[in-house]
Parts: sequence; structure tokens; C-alpha cells
Amino acid sequence: EEQIVAMRVVCPGLGTVDLSEKKNPEWFKLVKCGLGAFGVVTHLTLQCVDAHRLREETVVMSHADLKAGHAERLRKNRHVRYMWIPYTDSVVVVTSNPTTDKVNNGDQSPVAHAKRVKPLVDYLRKTDEENPAGLIDHGGVP
Repeated sequence: EEQIVAMRVVCPGLGTVDLSEKKNPEWFKLVKCGLGAFGVVTHLTLQCVDAHRLREETVVMSHADLKAGHAERLRKNRHVRYMWIPYTDSVVVVTSNPTTDKVNNGDQSPVAHAKRVKPLVDYLRKTDEENPAGLIDHGGVP
């Protein structure tokens, strides 16, 4: 949404409308987040950024840890992604930050692969040890 700098929308009641921070700024803010509810977007102007490399780190944590460190995580990282694991207290947290490190085109060795998936494997092993039947108590709710 932040990369959108202008758009043209065809609305049922208004016809064709051009929107930007300078042209109809109030509508512009609403339509960017409207998910198509205001009309059909026929033109879109995006602000591009220079190509850059990102270093990605992945960890698994509890909801409590996620909440406790949320504000700090947002301050320290360029990109943050949360993926809740259904029916658990766990969240996969992926952070990405610009880096000048040499490009690694993805070491495909078994050791490199094991390192990349280690957080998930550790989580699954821990979950299996704590609850070998894979059952989760939902307080009587199916």
C-alpha cells in the first residue's frame, strides 16, 4: 500500500476518478485499502525502490513472547512476518533486513537445508514430545 503513489479507479456512481496525495487525497487513502470495494482499478502507479539484498532470520516463539517483543521487533527490523500455527501457542517469526553480505544463491547441500529448516524441526519435535497423540485441549470446543 505504501508503494502506491497514484491510481485511476472506475466507480459505479462516479465514473473514472484519478487519485493521489494531490488529487482527491481523502479518497486516495480509502481506496488504497478498499480491496476493490470502491470500484475497478484501471491504472496504478507504484513507487519503486532500488534492488537490494535481505538477510532473513526465522524463529518460533510463543504468543506471549511475540506480544512482549512486538514493538521492539518492529523497530529493529525492516520487514516482519508472523505465521500463527493453528491450534498451538506457537508463532513462526520471520524478520528481514538489508545486508551488504555477499549473495548466497542458496546452498543446496543437506547441511545448509538442515540449518534452514531447524527452527521448524525443533518446534515439531518439542510439540511431539509434549503431546505425542497430537491432541489439543480447546476447553470443550471442537
